[in-house]
Amino acid sequence: MKKILTIALSMLIIAEISAQAFATYTNPTPVSNVRTAIRVNSSGDKWYSSSTKGLFKYDGANWFNYNISNSGIATNYITDLNFDSSNNLWASSRAGLIKFDGSLWSVFNVTNSGIANDTANCVFVQGANIWVGTRQGLSVFNGSTWTTYTTGNSGILHNNVTALNIDAMGNVWVGTLVGLSIKSASGWSSFDGSNGFASAQVSAVLFENASVTWVGTKTYGLYKFENNIITSLSSIVLEWNMHAPGTIDALSKGPQGGVLYKGSDGNAPGGFGFYEIVSNQKYFYPFPSGYNSFVHTIDAASKVWFAGLTGNSIFSFDLTQFSGTITIQKKEGIEFLDVNQVRAGVLNRGDMHWDLNSSAYEVPKNSGIKAIFASSIWMGGLDAGNNLHQAAMTYRQTGNDYWPGPLDTISGSTDSSTSTMYDKIWKLDRWQIDEFRTMFANGSVTAGTYTPALNIINWPAHGAGAYTRNMAPFVDVNSDGVYDPLNDGDYPKIKGDQMCYWIFNDALNVHTETGGSPLKVEVHASAYAYACDTISDNLKTLNYTIFYNFDIFNRSSLSYHDMYLSLWHDGDLGGYMDDYVGCNRNGNYSFQYNADDFDESQSGVLGYGANPPMISTVILNGPEAPSADGIDNDNDGIIDEAGEKNLMTGVLNYNNNNHPVNGNPGTASDFYNYTRNRWRDGSPTVYSGSGTGPGTPYNYMYDGVPGMAGWSEATDSNSFVDRRINTNCGPFNFSPSQMINFSWGIVFTRDDNPVYSIQSLFYKNQIDVQTIRQWYNNDNFPSCEAAFVGIGPVTPLMDGLKLYPNPLFSHLFIEYSSLSKNIIIEIYDMRGLLVTQMQGNAAGKQLLETDHFASGLYIVKINDNGKMLSKKFLKN
Repeated sequence: MKKILTIALSMLIIAEISAQAFATYTNPTPVSNVRTAIRVNSSGDKWYSSSTKGLFKYDGANWFNYNISNSGIATNYITDLNFDSSNNLWASSRAGLIKFDGSLWSVFNVTNSGIANDTANCVFVQGANIWVGTRQGLSVFNGSTWTTYTTGNSGILHNNVTALNIDAMGNVWVGTLVGLSIKSASGWSSFDGSNGFASAQVSAVLFENASVTWVGTKTYGLYKFENNIITSLSSIVLEWNMHAPGTIDALSKGPQGGVLYKGSDGNAPGGFGFYEIVSNQKYFYPFPSGYNSFVHTIDAASKVWFAGLTGNSIFSFDLTQFSGTITIQKKEGIEFLDVNQVRAGVLNRGDMHWDLNSSAYEVPKNSGIKAIFASSIWMGGLDAGNNLHQAAMTYRQTGNDYWPGPLDTISGSTDSSTSTMYDKIWKLDRWQIDEFRTMFANGSVTAGTYTPALNIINWPAHGAGAYTRNMAPFVDVNSDGVYDPLNDGDYPKIKGDQMCYWIFNDALNVHTETGGSPLKVEVHASAYAYACDTISDNLKTLNYTIFYNFDIFNRSSLSYHDMYLSLWHDGDLGGYMDDYVGCNRNGNYSFQYNADDFDESQSGVLGYGANPPMISTVILNGPEAPSADGIDNDNDGIIDEAGEKNLMTGVLNYNNNNHPVNGNPGTASDFYNYTRNRWRDGSPTVYSGSGTGPGTPYNYMYDGVPGMAGWSEATDSNSFVDRRINTNCGPFNFSPSQMINFSWGIVFTRDDNPVYSIQSLFYKNQIDVQTIRQWYNNDNFPSCEAAFVGIGPVTPLMDGLKLYPNPLFSHLFIEYSSLSKNIIIEIYDMRGLLVTQMQGNAAGKQLLETDHFASGLYIVKINDNGKMLSKKFLKN
C-alpha cells in the first residue's frame, strides 16, 4: 500500500477461537523445509512436497520421506502433486515429471521423453492425460506420446507455465509468468493487463462451480471469472471487513464449498488465518497462536489440510468442530455506486472513494484499476469576530471532523444515539422504485404479498423532535406531507438510475482532523449515476461519470463570511507516482493525467498501461457569490451578473510531504489557506513553476493545455510527485438557517486513438465535461433510458403464454403455443439486464429454476422465429 496510515482495519468477526477444530500432526524426524504443495489421495494419505527434502507422506499413523538418497526421484525440489484414478502419484520437479505407483518410480525428462523442459512447475491429471507446465512450454502425455504447446505453435501467452487446472468442459486453464491462457476446443484465449486481468504470474486456478473460476496471482492478488466478467478481489472486498492480499500462494475449496485463500497480512485477528468466499458471503477462519500455513487442500470429508512454509508439522481444520463468529460483516457507513462503468465508494463521514485502507474508485468497473485513492469535502469560514471555523477530512489519521446524522435545528447540536441511528447510506436503484410503484398500483403492497426494498420502507424522509422534517426527498403521492410508502404509495425521489443518500454533520464532537472550531453544518448528501449502455456515442461519457449533490445547512446562530468549499482529491490515476494535474478555468473543472504515454503498475497497484486516461472534477453548481465583489466567480466572462454563482474559483495542488509551504496541512489555518488558494504560510499561489515563491498571484494552477500553450506540468516537465489537488469554491456568505447547494461530477475520459496524444486526450475530455454539464443543466431526465431498455420493442404474438405460479419462490413453469421450432426464451430483470437464456422445447412447457434469482420483478421474453411475446413474473 502506498501510504502509511495509522488506521487499524477492524475485522469485527472473531468472538472465539476453538482449538478443537484444529489438529496437528508432527513428523518425529526434524525436517525443516519449504513446502510447495499438499494433496490427499483417495486412500486418505496426506502427501506434501518441498523444495529441499523431496516428498512426504502421512498415512494417519506413519510418516514417510522420499528423497534422492532412498527413492527413484532425481531431485529433492518437488513443485506440485496430483493423483490419477489408479491412485498413482504424479509430481512435477526441477528434474522433470515423476510417477510413483506405490512401489516403482519413473522419471520423464528431456533425455527420455518429449517433455518440453526438465524444470517442471505444475502438474494436472485429466483421465489418461498428464499435463505438465514447464519453463519452456506446456506438455501433455497420453501414456505413449507427448505434445507440447509453446508461443511458437499455439496461442499460449508465455512458455513459462506456472499453474494448471481443467474444467468440466475440458478447457485447460494455463497460468503463465505474465497472465492466463485458456485452451478450448475452438482455440486459445488469453487474459493479461489489456483486458481486466493482471499481467502477472499466475499461482493457482480453482473452479468454485460451473460458472465461477478463481485465479490467483503472485503480485496482484485474486481474480474472479464469472459469465465473461473478470473481477479483482480488491473490488469484491471493498465494502467488507476483510483484506485482499496481493500475494496468493495457493487456492483450494473451502469447507463450505467456496474458494479458500490465506489472509497474508497482520490485519487478520490473531495475525493469520484463512478467508473463504461463498457466493455473496464471506468467512474467516483464524489460526490459533503458533499456526501458519503456505499451501493447503481439502479432503473428501471437507476437512482442510495445511502445510506451513517451514517446520515439521501439518495440521487440519474441521469446520464442524469450530465454534465462534466467523461470518464477515459488511463495513458500516460505506456503499458503492456500481450501476455503470464506475464502481465508486462513498462514506458517510465527509470522505469518499476509499475503504479506509485502499482506493475505492474503480474505473472501468471490475478492471481492478483505480482512478482516485481518496476524496473529501473541506469547508471553512470566518465568523463576525473573524474567528476561523474549519472542517475537513483526509485519511482519518488523527481523527474526524464529520459524523453521521442531522443537527438539532434550534441548538445546532446532536448526540451519539442520533448519530448511530443515521450511521448508514441508503442506496436504491431506479428499477426497485419502478417495481414498487407497479406492485403498489396492482394492490400487492397493501395486500402484503409484496415486500418493498428495505431502503424504500426506511427512507429517511423526516426527522423527529427538534430535527428537520425535510430530509431525504420523496414523491408524496397524496400530498399530505407524510412519507408513508406502505399505505399511500409514497416513494423516494432519486436522481439517475442509482443513487446513494446520507446525512452528516461537523458538530457531534471535537474536530480532531483539523483542530478547527465546528461550523455546525448539516449536509444532506447524495451521489448518483446513470446506466446508458445503448444511447448515442456522444453521451457514452455518462457511463463513466458519477454525480454528487450536497445540500449544506447552517444550523448555527453565526453568520460566516469569506466562506469556502473545496473538493480535495488524492487522485492516484492508476500508478500513483507519475501523475500531473491541471485545470480548465472556463470549464470550471480540474483534471489529472499521466505524465507520459504509459501508466506503469507500481507496488502492487495496477496501472492503465498504454493510452492512459484523464479524470476531471467539474463543479456544476455552487453558492451565490457576494454581490458587486468585482470577480468573475463562474468564469463566464461576465463580472457581477445578477444571481452569479461561485463555481471553480481556484485550483491548488500540494505534495505528500511535510514542506512548510506546500506540504501536507497540519493546522486548521493550513486547511483553510488551501481552500482559498493560499499556501500554508499564507502566501498566494503564483503564476510560475510550482506556484510558490515570488510572482503574480494567480488562483488557477496549471490552467494551460498540457504540452501546448500556457502553464502546465507537461509543458514545464515537472518531476513526478505524489500530489493532492484542491478544487475550490468561494468566497461567499453563509447565514444562520441558510441552505446552499454544492454539486459536482467526476468525469473519466480515455482516448481510443492508437497514437497517444495528451492534447487529443485533453480536448476529448473537454467535450466530455461539456456533455456532462449540458446533461446536468437540462435536468430533464430522471433516467437516461426508458424502463426495460435491454429488452427492446416487443410485439404481440398470441395470448398463449402462461406463467405459473406467479408470484413464485423457487421455480416457474412457462407454457406457450409456438409457431415454429426456433424458440428462444430470455429472462430479464427490471434493469433490462439478461439474467438467463434457454432453448424452448417441443412440448411447449419449460421449467425455470429460480432459487438463485434475487427477489424482484422479471420479464419472460419469447422469440418465436422473429416474433416476440413477453410477460412479467414476481420472485419472492
